[in-house]
Amino acid sequence: MAPIDVRPQSRLPLSRTFGLCLKGIRHRLFRSVLTTLVIVLAVAFFMNLLADSVVARAVDTGVRAEIRAVRRPSAAIDSWFGHPTAANLAARITAAGAPLAGFAAVAGWPEAELAALAAACRREQALIAWLVAMDSGTRSMLVRRATDDEVLSWLADATRWREFADLAVRVRTPPLPLPLTEVRAAVDAAPATVAALQRLQSAWHGRVDALGRDLATLCGGADADACTAWLVAGGDDRTAAVHAALTKHGFAGLWPEAGMRSLQDDFRTMRLRDSVSAVLLSEDGRKRWREKFGTAPSLEERLQRLEDPRAQAVVGAAFTPAQLSEVASAFRHERRLAARELALAGKVDPDGGLISVRQAFLVAISFVVCMVGIANAMLMAITERFREIATMKCLGATDGFILTQFLMESGIQGAFGGAAGMVLGLVLSLLKGGWLYGGHLLWYMPWLGLAVAGALCVLAGLLLATLASVYPSWKASRMAPMEAMRVE
Repeated sequence: MAPIDVRPQSRLPLSRTFGLCLKGIRHRLFRSVLTTLVIVLAVAFFMNLLADSVVARAVDTGVRAEIRAVRRPSAAIDSWFGHPTAANLAARITAAGAPLAGFAAVAGWPEAELAALAAACRREQALIAWLVAMDSGTRSMLVRRATDDEVLSWLADATRWREFADLAVRVRTPPLPLPLTEVRAAVDAAPATVAALQRLQSAWHGRVDALGRDLATLCGGADADACTAWLVAGGDDRTAAVHAALTKHGFAGLWPEAGMRSLQDDFRTMRLRDSVSAVLLSEDGRKRWREKFGTAPSLEERLQRLEDPRAQAVVGAAFTPAQLSEVASAFRHERRLAARELALAGKVDPDGGLISVRQAFLVAISFVVCMVGIANAMLMAITERFREIATMKCLGATDGFILTQFLMESGIQGAFGGAAGMVLGLVLSLLKGGWLYGGHLLWYMPWLGLAVAGALCVLAGLLLATLASVYPSWKASRMAPMEAMRVE
């Protein structure tokens, strides 16, 4: 019997395979469009969530920096002359980005000791915030009627702790923010934490009192008003003198010399606004405002209208139009920041996650639905192409070629659908961001973050389509040519 001459099968280059996939998509354009739309919607939803989170985080960072800049004069006065409570000091050392080295220098403590106290305070705050966030019924089961200030001492009892630990691990919404071992550590360390905060408070008050005496000698007055008036009336020599006093008492880490000049300008603006407000609130100022404007609005509304020429007649010659315009602009800026802060409330995950657990669950559901839709469409396409698959196999197409062609075809749709969904989700997110954040969206646009999110969404579309078509493609590649030819 003569041997059968089986010649090596020719292999199509990848470019030809890609061209055949494009022809297959065009030939079944309607079904391809429907499959792609499923991917577009799923990816658009994913991109919208990611872009919202990236934009909100960037705007929140910028707005918070602006708010800190606006509040610098008040923060400086409070830092130099205030006597904070232990609770206020705990809030300061646990705030995000708190300069622990600067706080430690003021208190005269080692930085490691202050960092340990901050960590203990964070554990307590996390536990209290968790109890505050839950409904009253669940809280009552956990800690009975113990108030926020009493919770840690209430849990120190061994029997109460066992009951609490038993129930706390069963609470699902919201989940316990700390492992039980850390909660127990917070309970055990509570008396020591209170004592440490009292020592910190005592040390802080002592430094503030000493600084106040030096500033009183330097500025000729013992209160904040005298100090700021003296500082505003001078130049760089006075800022240097104040900074030297701050350095002497450990406050240089909180108020570096590089920012003293801008702080002097901030004090000037603050005093100017206070002076204008005092005139507007005076009986004579109220009367003149009613005469010129015919209304009696609140102080906030009057401050916003200081650029009106009639406002000059209200305040008299004590202030120039440029000064009134400066006060009005500064006040409007504060109002915009307050509006942005309100718009950002609850939109940034404090734990640093891009999307919440609930949003991740919704995305997962949408992806599962998308994959089911793609798999169903691919199975239908294979049913329609039985004869085509059989013909290709009779002409020498291998199982691997059929598998590659179907996977590539779905991958093309996935990449296109992912790109289209990314653009759609991004546009919707930017429109919403423009409405919520106004010009701050442009000032703090996170280009890199959006680019990474976009690339992730395109990749998600490609993977969704490819993974969903693995089984249909494998089934197509395993078909016997003669059986496929007999299908009507």
